Amino acid sequence: AEVTLMVAGSLFSEDSEVPKPLPRVAATAAGVVVAVWHVQDLVEQCGLGGEASRMRLTSCANEFCRLEAEDDVGQWGTVCDSEWSRNDVVNASANARVVCGALGYLPGKPSFASRLPSPAGSDALLANVRCGGDEHSVHACSPSPYYSTLCINQNVGVRCCGLQQGTLGIGTDADIFFSFSVDGGRTFAAAAPLRPTEASQDSRHDLAPDVAYRPPSTTRGGLWMVVWASWTSAHGGVAAGLDADILFSTSADGQTWSSPKVVNSNAAVDSGDDFRPRVAVTDSGTWVVAWVTSDPSLGGTSGPDTDIAVAESSDDGASWSAAAGATEDAMHDSVNVT
Repeated sequence: AEVTLMVAGSLFSEDSEVPKPLPRVAATAAGVVVAVWHVQDLVEQCGLGGEASRMRLTSCANEFCRLEAEDDVGQWGTVCDSEWSRNDVVNASANARVVCGALGYLPGKPSFASRLPSPAGSDALLANVRCGGDEHSVHACSPSPYYSTLCINQNVGVRCCGLQQGTLGIGTDADIFFSFSVDGGRTFAAAAPLRPTEASQDSRHDLAPDVAYRPPSTTRGGLWMVVWASWTSAHGGVAAGLDADILFSTSADGQTWSSPKVVNSNAAVDSGDDFRPRVAVTDSGTWVVAWVTSDPSLGGTSGPDTDIAVAESSDDGASWSAAAGATEDAMHDSVNVT
């Protein structure tokens, strides 16, 4: 018997923030369960230094880094902590957003200032900085004229946070993970990448997997299949272009998985994204994969809006039918399917 969890989703592009992983599961009548989901191995780190837009964060300690700015002749000075007080949360946050955003960190995350000592031989370059939050540098805000204030050991320290690669060894893109249980879901094995080699080498997202199980019969063994959307440009010797396409992998034991290959036969030539796939298997053993597509043609079976596409395989993925619109009105309707 197959058990799956139905989840809702929304339109996604590779430039979007990776959506929250929503696990999908399937199970055998004997109580073997396989769960799949995507993982993006990023961890938030704070107290990050850097230099950009004639600003730099340096001498970081306890997650705060001293802010310094460069004058018109290339000399660096500190920034006085006036207008950066925790008592003025709105202005302090706006000022820090400008600094952190310019350095490529998380500009929308509230950041506050801390008073730090002056470096030897350094003068305060800027004071009374008031930013709106969208400027490209503190120089574009409303500071006092250069070197107009005496500010000793009252220099602003800014706490910037960013997303850094974690410790899973899969890069910063999202990849497909799985786990399995042999006792009906009471305990699960440690989570692992579905395909460790690809996960460690590719640099583009793999997202939103689904899984199904075909029970054994007198002529064939049981088989698991996982499908997902991928922006990786080649799999199984098939060029898949730069858009998202649908990949699949199979397993006889739910623990070791075949090299990914493409489901949609037009992967090398289509120009629209294919995403959010679902997989099922009929009683006769035919695999059916359906997904949302923005491909404007599908062999003349879909239009410029997003539609549901479908492909079938009766030989465990050795070949797939041509991807086609799942409904008769896919070519003529104008409503996006999500």
